[in-house]
Amino acid sequence: MAASERLNRILSMIRPGTLLADIGTDHAYVPIEAVRRGLCRRALACDVVPGPLLRARENIEAAGLSDCIVTRLGDGLAALNGNHPDRIVIAGMGGLLMEDILAAGLESLAPGTQLVLSPQSDWLSFRTFLATHGFAIRLEAMLMEAGKTYLIMDAVYTGEAHDDLSARSILRYGDAACYLAEDLPVRQSYINKDRDTAGAILRQLADNDSEAAVTRRQELTELIADAEEALR
Repeated sequence: MAASERLNRILSMIRPGTLLADIGTDHAYVPIEAVRRGLCRRALACDVVPGPLLRARENIEAAGLSDCIVTRLGDGLAALNGNHPDRIVIAGMGGLLMEDILAAGLESLAPGTQLVLSPQSDWLSFRTFLATHGFAIRLEAMLMEAGKTYLIMDAVYTGEAHDDLSARSILRYGDAACYLAEDLPVRQSYINKDRDTAGAILRQLADNDSEAAVTRRQELTELIADAEEALR
């Protein structure tokens, strides 16, 4: 099993613990490598779809780790079935779906639970959700793989929501102080591209006075302002 850069970065954020749960495990690459690298003693490989879970079970058996990695069929954190892992990984899903999974399973989380999260979309909404539902982001990583930008977060569940949200630019692009120096160029490139794309669309809508166009121009203007603030 060849570990991709994204998989390695996810694993690098997992703090050593006792029980790891991988939600949406697919091929079970994360729990297999986490056990192999001594990041956890036991793991739950969870998925809502039987097909991927069968592949996961086959990979776990091939790795000789059936005694310490258990597969679970279930929707989101409900698949934990009363277990309370100290480490949870949720990666490879849209941000809004991940919000639904976390919101539905908050009772499964104890304060201090680490979550390694990799939302594939809706990053502003997802960061806002984390802040308002008792999660604190400790570290973010951004990397390019196969032409796609990936975001990975190291977060902890505190159970304490934040009413005083961070600046919108931080919610949209993350706090530069939470990034390793090696990831800052990728973050800057992503922000530049986001700003330039928004500027191009804004120019195309300049002469369009429809209600939808006016709303979209406001959204794009806010995005550009956020991007410029984040770059500063």
